[in-house]
Amino acid sequence: MGINKKASLVGSIICLTLGVLFILTYGHESFGDKLFHWFQLPAWSNGTSGFHYSNFMGFVFVLPVFLITRNHQNDKRVEFVRRIAAILLLLITLSLVAYFIV
Repeated sequence: MGINKKASLVGSIICLTLGVLFILTYGHESFGDKLFHWFQLPAWSNGTSGFHYSNFMGFVFVLPVFLITRNHQNDKRVEFVRRIAAILLLLITLSLVAYFIV
């Protein structure tokens, strides 16, 4: 594995990990919610309901995985990371669409 491919894999894993941290809930709130509260920003558009900004930030961190790994599609490890990112993007997109429908 060359330096460029290794850097792409590490960068995509970091982006994927940050995206997962923003999305998943630990206890009563996610890491993204805690980070928003730490910066004294609301995590939701309407107090405790509405548009969830942490989900959007998770989307922002997961999306670059496809851009970082686009040149290394023959590597099985990179393909595995891309598949996890695709599943997360699908789930985030469905939750965002559900918000606008309901």
